[in-house]
This record gives sequence, C-alpha cells and structure tokens, in this order.
Amino acid sequence: MTLAEKVAMMSGKGFFEALQQNDRVWGARPYRAGSGNERLGLPPLLFTDGPRGVTRGNSTCFPCTMARGATFDANLELRIGEAMGIEARAQGCNFSGAVCINLLRHPAWGRAQETYGEDTHHLGVMGAAMGLGIQTHNVIATVKHFALNSMENARFKVNVKADERALHEVYLPHFKHCLDAGIASVMTAYNKVNGEFTGQDRVLLTDILRDEWTFTGFVHSDWVRGVHKVYGASAGLDIENPEPLVFGDHLVAAVEAGTVKPHVVDRACRRILTTQLRFAAMEDPLPAYDADLIACDAHRALALEAAQKCAVLLENDGTLPLKPGVRVAVLGRLAAMENTGDNGSSRVRPPYVVTPLQGLQRLLGEPAVTHADETDLAAATRAAAQADVALVVVGYTAKEEGEYILGDIALGADRKPRGPSLSPHWRRSCIAVLAGRTGRADPRCPRFGQTDDRGHCRWLRRHGGRLARGGQCHSLQLLCRHGRWHGAGPGADGRSQSLGQTSLHRGARRGPFPLLRPRRRRDQL
Repeated sequence: MTLAEKVAMMSGKGFFEALQQNDRVWGARPYRAGSGNERLGLPPLLFTDGPRGVTRGNSTCFPCTMARGATFDANLELRIGEAMGIEARAQGCNFSGAVCINLLRHPAWGRAQETYGEDTHHLGVMGAAMGLGIQTHNVIATVKHFALNSMENARFKVNVKADERALHEVYLPHFKHCLDAGIASVMTAYNKVNGEFTGQDRVLLTDILRDEWTFTGFVHSDWVRGVHKVYGASAGLDIENPEPLVFGDHLVAAVEAGTVKPHVVDRACRRILTTQLRFAAMEDPLPAYDADLIACDAHRALALEAAQKCAVLLENDGTLPLKPGVRVAVLGRLAAMENTGDNGSSRVRPPYVVTPLQGLQRLLGEPAVTHADETDLAAATRAAAQADVALVVVGYTAKEEGEYILGDIALGADRKPRGPSLSPHWRRSCIAVLAGRTGRADPRCPRFGQTDDRGHCRWLRRHGGRLARGGQCHSLQLLCRHGRWHGAGPGADGRSQSLGQTSLHRGARRGPFPLLRPRRRRDQL
C-alpha cells in the first residue's frame, strides 16, 4: 500500500455528502468510519449509533441506557446487545457506537440518559455486557467516550483536571473492565484532560491504554473536532472520524516532512486491519441477517421485558395493583407524545411507538382512561376530580435533555425540536390540578423554582395525602388515589405498554435507582 492509501484508512469518508443527501437525518445510512481499500478489496468500517437501539432505519427502540442501568441485570443487557448486533448486521453495519459508559457526576448532564449511572463497577459490568452482546454477531463495538466526559454544552472546550488517583480509581476502571472483557475499539471524547484534548493525549492513548492496559484494538475519534493536531496519530489515535479534516493530506505531508514517523501510520493500519479481519474471520451465529430481523417480534418482546424490569416501584400502600373497573385520569403531554430519544446519538425511529396513554388504554380499556394536559387546566382538573386514580407522566424531551452539537455539525440538534417541552409552568400546573383532586387547592402550595419536589411532597402530605415517587430515571409517574400518591413506571420510552402492566402489578418491582440525588443542590459533587 502507498502512504496515501494507508493514511486514507485512518479517516472516515463521505459523511458530509451523505448527511446533505439525507436531509441531515442522522443514521439514514451506514457511515464509512475508517479502513477500506477498493484496489485491494478491503471493506470499510460501517458505523451506526446508538445507546438505545440501532439508529439506522426503523429499528427496535429499547428503554434508555440509564433506565436499563436500574435493572442491574447484566444478562438482560447482553441480550439487548445481541439484538442490536443483529439489527446492525441486517442494515449493513459492522461497527457500533452503542456502549456509552461515561460516569455520571451530575444528574443535569445533558446525556445522562445515555449512560448507566455513577458507579464505576456498575458501568463496567453493564457496558461490557452490551459490547459483548453486540460483538456476538461480529459487529465491532466501541466503548465511549474516553475519558472524563461528564459535561455537555462545554464538552468541546472544557479542560477536566484530575490527579492519578482520581483517574485510576474513579474515571478509568469501567473502561478497563470493558476492554479486558473483549470490547475491540475505543472512541475518544471531545474534552481536554489535564490540558490536552483526549484525541491527541499520549498519556491516555498510549501510556495508559497501550502500555498499562495492553489494549491491542484500534482507537478512533468522536465525530468532528475529535482531534485538532496531526500529532494525534503519534499520540495513539488510529482513525479520525468522520472525515480527514486533520489527518488526510496533512498527515501525508507530516510523514513526508519527518514530523510524524512512518511507523505511526503502519501501526495504526495494523491495529485497524487486525481487529477488522479477526471479526470477519469468525463464523456468524445466524445463517443470514435479513431485513425481517429488524424490530422483529422477539426484539419487541425484549424491549417490553426491559421496560418492565427497569421500572422501580419505591413505595406502595395498597393503591397498586389497580382494580378492574378503576377510572384513571392520565395527565401530561408526555403521556401522548412519541418520545424515543434526542436528536443525536440516541435517536431511534422504530416502526411504531406505543405511548404511555396508549399502553394504559389497551390494558384498562379506552372508556376507563381520560387524558388531559396543561393546555386546558380546567379540563385537567375536571378529569382528575372525576377519576379514581390520577396518573401524571412527566419527563424530558430533546429540548431539555440530549446531545449538544454546535453549528455545522449540529445534525439538526441546534434547530427548534419537534414537539412541545415540559416547562416549569406545567409542573406547577400538575400540582395545582392534583391539589384540586384532593380537595385541597391552596395558593400557598410551593412553586417550582422556590423548592424542589420534596417541598411539594411535604405540602401534599400536610393536606391529606401520602406520597411516594418512582419510575425510570428522567421520567416520573405519580399515582394519586383518594389523596394518596404512588410512584410507578416507566415513562415515555417507546414501549410504554409496560406502564399499564406495572400499574396492574405485572412485573412491578422494588429496587434502587442507578444514581443518587442530593437533598440540596450545593451537596452535589
């Protein structure tokens, strides 16, 4: 191979053209993400996201990663990974970015829903299960984002400072666990660590990853702005994605000028090809990966099972299970909204979506279920007053939470999102409506912004209600019956038949959340 051919293997190609042709729809086709040589008949790496399902086509949408983290069930995560691997292969992809194991340092991180929680062991076990499941079907999994990526809006410029102890005891062990288990690739992060961007950080990519951990797979950058200088190749970055903006001709010139050694390019190509050919040589578990495997019955059943198991019922004093004939008021716009991911890596477009409202109507019967939201507070108040049980569905849309991408690489995420968002006004309205449900409407009810949810809990208890909360992380349902409140879940995850089944006590369980929330904001580390 010529120098130009070798360097061409170290970058993706055709992403911006494909994005333009597909009206900026992320995941509309597999993206060439390195490797490949037409003259020699070497196929490229063909990439797909993402954490809650394959972003190509009309794939199965699983509960978000944070919700699955609440199951603490590595075997379930392995099976979900296998399903994603099958659907990736069925849509022409051999490289998956589904394994996101960033350690959640603050619940307000915009991509908190894409990771499993805040414990390094938990992250490692669940991430390894997902990656190995994907790789069962000879799709290369990559673990991301290496490393210390726990901030969203400032991720392109923030410099995260950490000493050796914090690195090796808190921020890196889950990555090592996944790589020791056999995940074959690493995606770097956008941020700096101790003064250097991770995509060109010799300490992370060579001293730790290669020398200490003896990792032999390949390392690639995140999409655009993942590497800034050509010396990233010498530091240990094997592929720049999705286009040769820094590598390419610049890397060829650097090698010819002697500022980058030729063995750096040879080493990167060897890592890429060794990994790729090892997977290509393994026997496939299935005789064929046909299109009818995408969102098939078995995968939809698995999504429903995951949704049931990730629901956390914190407290129940007898309201659940709901009795036959019960009248239910379902309140909140999210109850009737298709909400299956943000506008970035976790966006999945399943062939159909079951909203929480539809799931409840199917199980309880449409006549037993009334829906209202904040667009008509009088109607919502009447619905709550006439029902035996009031169920509130709240949570986030892509406007409040999701991947933050700027300008020319925004992929549409910088545009006004589709559908409404849940504003603090709606949360206040819910309290007002349901306070009316208990017959205790009171202008002294604390306003959101003045206090947190606990303030409302205390107020409601003083006015004749016992309260419990629960659900999935980043979605919450409250059941109120004759002044008593109860948590249930999960929320608008695209497979919300499980909400109705949980309300009927089919699969409901008690269990922990995968992250803790401090009583006071100033106590957050």
